[in-house]
Amino acid sequence: MPPPAARCGDAGHLKTGGTNTPHGGRPPVITDDMLHTVLRRRSGGDSVEQLQPDLIIPTGRRKGQSPDVADIHRALAEHEKAQAPRSDRGSAQRLRRPPPALGEDTRRRLTESLSPLPGP
Repeated sequence: MPPPAARCGDAGHLKTGGTNTPHGGRPPVITDDMLHTVLRRRSGGDSVEQLQPDLIIPTGRRKGQSPDVADIHRALAEHEKAQAPRSDRGSAQRLRRPPPALGEDTRRRLTESLSPLPGP
């Protein structure tokens, strides 16, 4: 008798246990090797526009072409975000503006309008 997963027809949809890596989906335009090259050349003083023609996309529909400048900037921003300390990422609290100061007249009218109504 085959295992239950093979019988129900969705064995291909089972999650792989213990991995935290993405499976499938769109391949990244900027690979880790490309990002390493970009970081090295940026530290040498090259601009993104200068190094963009030298990068070649290795796989996918745009194989053999250079990535867009926006793709390079996006990869740099994601790298910087990943390098930021944990306390800096996503822990920003929304600052609330203090309520406006009420004049004595306004405060008295509000207090009177919010006072309980007389009972029946």
